Amino acid sequence: MNFKNNVLNILGILICFVLFGLSMVLVSEVPFLTMTGIIGLCGVHYFVYRLVSTQISHNDN
Repeated sequence: MNFKNNVLNILGILICFVLFGLSMVLVSEVPFLTMTGIIGLCGVHYFVYRLVSTQISHNDN
């Protein structure tokens, strides 16, 4: 179960980072993408936090 959670967290990190990157590249054409970039960056933060928390709790047991 831990491996599946790690894969999902890493997939979430990659998707959110791509969302952030694309929005920063295309923000000059569509100003609304600024919010999408912020959401993508927050998503990266969230999934990294989940991944690290899972690893720390797994190592304590």
